[in-house]
Amino acid sequence: MQPLAQITSPEHDGRVKGPDVTITWSAPPAMCQEISIDGGPYDEVSPDDRSYAAEGLADGVHTVTVRVERGHGLLEASSTFYVDIPA
Repeated sequence: MQPLAQITSPEHDGRVKGPDVTITWSAPPAMCQEISIDGGPYDEVSPDDRSYAAEGLADGVHTVTVRVERGHGLLEASSTFYVDIPA
């Protein structure tokens, strides 16, 4: 069975305080990693990192997708969460 990529924070369907959110994930060793927020362009993340600082997210629902490229395949994980910006 192929190891999976999984977003560990923010929790799927969870609420987090914003506008700055740290996104973390677990994944097997990677050659290349990328992250996309709300269907935007993918940003490259170091193959050794498992976190990304998303800055300036608006109040509301957001979806993040992480792609992890390995020598023999591509793993992908997505999570949707709600950002709550305190008044």
